[in-house]
Amino acid sequence: MNAKFPPATVEDHRQTAISSAAATLAELVKPNVAASLRLSDLAIALNTPELKSKTGLSGFALRGEKQLLFADVSLDREFKASDFPGLDSSAAQVLDALKPQIKGTLSFGLGLTSSTASKDGDKVEIEFRLLPLFRSVHIDKITLADKADLTKVSEVIASLLNRYADNVSGVLSELDFTRITVPAGLRTIGETKATFALADDGGISAKLGVVANAITLPVYLRSTAFLVDTDSFSVLVDLAPVDMKTATPSPVATLEFADLKKQFTDRIVENFDVPNPLSTNWVGVSKALVALIVNSVAEQAQPCFDLQASLAEQSFSKKVEIPDETTINCTPSMDCTPTRDCTPTRDCTPTENCEQTTDCNQTQNCQQTRSCRKCLGPICGNDPACEIEKGLAKGRCEAAKSGRKLSCEATKTSNKATCEVSKEARRMDCERLKTSEKGACETEKAGEKALCETAKSGKKLACETGKEGLKRLARTGNLANIDGKVSGTGRLGFCMKQFRLSPGIDKVDALFDINGYGTADASVKYVPLDIVGHIACVADWTEDKHVTVALPRQDLKVSSTVSIDTSGDNAILSARIKTSDLTVQMRPGPTEIIQKSYNMRLSCPAVGWLVNDATLEISKSIPELRGDLTLPGQERSLRIELGKPEVDVSGFGLRGAVAFSVNTKAIVVSGTLTPPS
Repeated sequence: MNAKFPPATVEDHRQTAISSAAATLAELVKPNVAASLRLSDLAIALNTPELKSKTGLSGFALRGEKQLLFADVSLDREFKASDFPGLDSSAAQVLDALKPQIKGTLSFGLGLTSSTASKDGDKVEIEFRLLPLFRSVHIDKITLADKADLTKVSEVIASLLNRYADNVSGVLSELDFTRITVPAGLRTIGETKATFALADDGGISAKLGVVANAITLPVYLRSTAFLVDTDSFSVLVDLAPVDMKTATPSPVATLEFADLKKQFTDRIVENFDVPNPLSTNWVGVSKALVALIVNSVAEQAQPCFDLQASLAEQSFSKKVEIPDETTINCTPSMDCTPTRDCTPTRDCTPTENCEQTTDCNQTQNCQQTRSCRKCLGPICGNDPACEIEKGLAKGRCEAAKSGRKLSCEATKTSNKATCEVSKEARRMDCERLKTSEKGACETEKAGEKALCETAKSGKKLACETGKEGLKRLARTGNLANIDGKVSGTGRLGFCMKQFRLSPGIDKVDALFDINGYGTADASVKYVPLDIVGHIACVADWTEDKHVTVALPRQDLKVSSTVSIDTSGDNAILSARIKTSDLTVQMRPGPTEIIQKSYNMRLSCPAVGWLVNDATLEISKSIPELRGDLTLPGQERSLRIELGKPEVDVSGFGLRGAVAFSVNTKAIVVSGTLTPPS
């Protein structure tokens, strides 16, 4: 066995695993995905009836030892020829005759290197190395069905044990929890198109179409580091933006496992705020990574929705009662406080520089250079008269220089004073205009306020008059019965133009391009009741109308605050959603509907004067009566109870309770596995 499978050096493999983790951890400053799994829970996942029935393996015992994972597994199985497809006929006959029942223990160890991604052209790959340590089979007992040649039996059993080990490895490799595949490079999701049919019991049927552009995941697996401790297996991952360069880890000095463990746990606490991270099962994702992926996907996809709906014919019947006058509030809600700011904004500070730049220094040299030396025979000297003349000439020159300089300085002073006077005059004129403009503005504000207050008073007076009339009418009985039918169709389209989730995933801002239209057909029958009803309308009347409602193309702003409360038994997602106003066009508008309702005007002469042509002509200046309506923005609260989901590992009878927690840095999911009963 040793000749064919040489024993591995445990310490060499341990140091390889520690060194690779230390080098990767040096580059993994801001990990954004992390997880930790208790080895005891992993053993629970392995100790399943399904695995025991297929392989005869049970009693998995896992332990970590300074970056290496060791396992001891109990074997108790009766072998048959059918367990080994391709076995030669003689060995198959021996096996079926002996029916060996083998009981023993399998022991093996494994190390795993940490790694960073490498790029080759457009291809991004990340490579992990498995470090197999040893693989042994200890036989406690072999039970045979009949007497046999032990030499031949031993050869067959030795062959079977080797093949059985291969079979065990094959079964383990097929289990989902032992095979983890994470692409290092990019993945593209093609253009999405889907249609959904919607219906309810109220007669509304709809079809929703969704179209989204192709998207490419905005991150790649840049680096991954592993830690195997005594009782846990942990991983740190950096999913980096695609435009970030791949890491180039540098060799690090020999590191003790205790130092590696401290650096690893410090990274977890710093980036995921998980205390005692090696003591429980958990998976964490940083909020910033969630925001990065969501924002990138939304920007690339820019989904568009097309909603087509129809309303089947609906009947209605309503008795119209004259409301009590106490339901009417005549206090005007109009605020007449002027909001215009009359403070002048122009700046009257002069910017002209009046400093004079002329240089008045005189450069003439008044020094007299002629010679006054004379000689009388052998006696020479300066002529006094000549020297006096030189001095007088120099004095006259210096006096002329001083005069010119004084004249120049006087001119500079005069020019500066003139400039300053002109500057001040312009500033004063500017201030005068500012004062005048402010006064005119304040006068206009006062006039606008007076007009507003007058309109308020007029509305209140008209309301009080109508209120008193309503009080008297209400005493006379009901007004009428209104019966009718309505049906319609509509279409609404909206596309996402912008979407931004904050890095703390606590705020959302979105912008939609929205437009739509709808049509409705209505039939109304009006039947007057009681005294007041017949006074208003002496006869029944009916009216059929076709109305079109258009939602012109416009932007819809949506903003929301988001919070997740995990303090109670169940996690609660709360949002406060606000939308901007929308404009809607109704054709024909209310004015036109009334104006063309000849049946109503003929049947109700008592109120016909209220809708005369003059009144309707005036009403056309009111947008709402023209059919130009504004739908005010909505503000809604959303509260979703996330509950306590459970994990069911299909086919293995394992269940686990999952808990959510959200801290300032990450979203964390934790839980435990329960062994099958």
